[in-house]
Amino acid sequence: MSKPTAVVLLCEDNLTSVFLRSYLKECRIFHGVRVNSTPSGSGFDWVLQQYPIEVNAYRQSKARISTWLIVTIDADKKTVTSRINQLDSRLKQSENARLREFCVQNENIARLVPRRNIETWLLVLTGAAANEKDDYKDKKAREEWQRLAKPASQQLFAWTRPNIQLPAHCIESLRLAVKELSHLSEPTH
Repeated sequence: MSKPTAVVLLCEDNLTSVFLRSYLKECRIFHGVRVNSTPSGSGFDWVLQQYPIEVNAYRQSKARISTWLIVTIDADKKTVTSRINQLDSRLKQSENARLREFCVQNENIARLVPRRNIETWLLVLTGAAANEKDDYKDKKAREEWQRLAKPASQQLFAWTRPNIQLPAHCIESLRLAVKELSHLSEPTH
């Protein structure tokens, strides 16, 4: 894996940032990480608002240094595809012509969409039974979810290694996330 010089995490909440920072540590990335997480209110709206700003910053930064942008937005009751389309739409609506024409698929940008929310992924990654229809957020205290972040990130790291066969209990939104994270280390076009 080619390590970046800078990584930006754009996330809806603190639990997601804890989980992703732990994942980056598993990747042996300890420095150059900046977190942009919602200060309060709707994390979903925050991510949509900040996305074009962070993509533009990524676009400018990548000319000088190796940069990754990891964006996480919960699907909630929507689909992963609909959330990705909302992110794409934000770029296409930008006043910046370069952003309107920007092709995210050819960049070191990972768009992660937990369905329903990050708690679902934490359960699946730690071996608990979970599906993408039920909401598990209120099933555990915040401290319990925080404790699951590290072992879940270790499992995610294992699942993003080359030639790994994902287990049958891996849910579709997590499969897509593994694919997104795995392409970060590939050379961009």
